[in-house]
Amino acid sequence: MSSAILSTAEAMAKAPITGDFYMHSHRFLVQVFAKTNWRFTGNLQALNVLPTVVDFRFQRISGLGRTIQTQMYHQGGDPINQIHLPKELTQENIVLERGVTTLSPLTTMFIDTMRQFKSRYLVVAILLLDSSSLPLCSWICMDALPVKLQWGELDANSNTVLLNTMELACRDVQWMGLVA
Repeated sequence: MSSAILSTAEAMAKAPITGDFYMHSHRFLVQVFAKTNWRFTGNLQALNVLPTVVDFRFQRISGLGRTIQTQMYHQGGDPINQIHLPKELTQENIVLERGVTTLSPLTTMFIDTMRQFKSRYLVVAILLLDSSSLPLCSWICMDALPVKLQWGELDANSNTVLLNTMELACRDVQWMGLVA
């Protein structure tokens, strides 16, 4: 058995039994594809995309969720008996955060969208990696439109990394499941 597996097993064995669980940080990878002459066919293999090869490491990702909005109806005039019917599905915006880097293709796409009001759609693949950097599962964000670009606060009294926050509005996020 490798030493990494043994140290993880030892740490899990030493974890209190009171419901606390041993947790390790997640590793993930982001691959961004710029869409060119794209038309939806429903087939991921039919996408005509160009990958960006330098935009793949981010400190934090959020927004991988959906919510079903419901409408409440009362049955038979009785104010107690109510039923919730699905109304619409809303997709959260994907938020990518990382330390400020040199100018990259993804940053350039965001700046073009913000400066020239261009609609440039992207396909974003987010891969969750195991301790050996092999993919466990992934999310594919379809028709991701850059909607927000923000740099962190400049503070001379602070010794923190300047963060770059990028937000994408997506048409659909497809979870590709766990690898068995």
